[in-house]
Amino acid sequence: MKLTGSSIPGSVTAGAQALTPANQPSNPNNIGNTFPGNDVTTYNEAGGSLSLKYLLNDYIEFKWLNAYRESNFTAGLNDDNSNLALSVFPETGTDKQYSSELQMLGGNRTWHYISGLFWYYEHGTDTQGPYNYKPFDCATGCFAGRQTFNEAQGTHSYAAYWNVTRNFGSRWSVSGGARYSVDRKAGSALFSAWSTPARAFRNNSWHALTGAASVNYKLSENDSVYVRYSRGYQPGQYTPRPFGGPSQFVASPKTTANDYEAGFKGMITDWWNVRATVFWTDYTNLDLQEAIPSSSGFSSYVASVNARARGVELESALRRDGWHASLSAGYIDGAVTSVAASVTAITGVTAGDALAQTPKWNGTLAGGYTWNLRNGGTLDASANYSYRSFSYGQIYNTQPERISPYGLAGFNVQYDDPTGMWSVGIFGKNIFNKVYTVGAINDLFHGFTDVVLNNDRSEFGVNFTMHFR
Repeated sequence: MKLTGSSIPGSVTAGAQALTPANQPSNPNNIGNTFPGNDVTTYNEAGGSLSLKYLLNDYIEFKWLNAYRESNFTAGLNDDNSNLALSVFPETGTDKQYSSELQMLGGNRTWHYISGLFWYYEHGTDTQGPYNYKPFDCATGCFAGRQTFNEAQGTHSYAAYWNVTRNFGSRWSVSGGARYSVDRKAGSALFSAWSTPARAFRNNSWHALTGAASVNYKLSENDSVYVRYSRGYQPGQYTPRPFGGPSQFVASPKTTANDYEAGFKGMITDWWNVRATVFWTDYTNLDLQEAIPSSSGFSSYVASVNARARGVELESALRRDGWHASLSAGYIDGAVTSVAASVTAITGVTAGDALAQTPKWNGTLAGGYTWNLRNGGTLDASANYSYRSFSYGQIYNTQPERISPYGLAGFNVQYDDPTGMWSVGIFGKNIFNKVYTVGAINDLFHGFTDVVLNNDRSEFGVNFTMHFR
């Protein structure tokens, strides 16, 4: 939470504790948190993969792909960024993932195909606490007493798929494929702050038939145009952090998306390449997580709405006489097209609201020069700048949740040795130490806006890379 004179009428009070801007660090690079368990962030990850390949003949090949990954973390939230125990949530979590996929692929000059069977399993847990949560209109703290909550979820996913490409001469090709997916989830939640603390259990499943089709035409050896249609799917999700009780711990419906796309990719000259795409996507039951402020704090909710996203993407790269430059830019117009009256009554979302965290404009510009050294190595120096236009922190678009546009600058200088075995360089990210908003929730009940600021402040360093063959 970032408090400013314009965002609060004086101070915010929880019992005997009054929060004012003076309680927060004057240096925006510092944190004011001193609550035990919230002062350390850790992340550990381990995993592995195994791939087997068998070539039956010149036209048929089999692959078996297997992977495992596990991780755990320690983190936390301090909503007020002060040394007052008003709203602090130490957090720990674990996650394990397994996947296995069997593929059959092959083809000849005319046909190319791939088909497969896919299995995936994931189990994760998340625990917050002991935490303090004192909504600012509660004289003694509504959840006072260092509470805890825990959520766990297991997911089984199965799929069968195929895709075929047919070439017609040297210029035309047509592709098509389909996938049938089944997802099963089992979740549980226990909040000590519930009026009747008892673990709630849920079991749900979703399935869908999806697919894609495209037509490609080669204008020349290096240039082509295409049109593509695809239908996508995402299983439902459980409500995150259902403080309101077990009745809020429910599963949302599945999301489906119909995407239409056309584009060009190719070489304008021998030193300039371009890729341009236009797209339109229609979503049915797009699941959007919402944090809804109320007189007792925040309620979590998954709003299912119908929406669309349409836009243009452009990528371009140039390289000539040692100079190089690249540009990527995008425009996207994402908005809710229709929403059930019952969802509007709970969330305030209406048709026409812009999708959360969806800036209309974004882009990155980079450029530099490469020197060929006498020893056969190279030295490259480059700079980059990225820009993101304004967006909204949540799906219901209120002015306090408007996230201002921002831009970030960086640089990189790298030496590559003549053998290509190693490289060393210096880099800078967010070199002007830009502090910007990445999330915002308008807590109109308590007279302030909960603002999440970026963690990636200025970073400068040295990197060394070794390649093994």
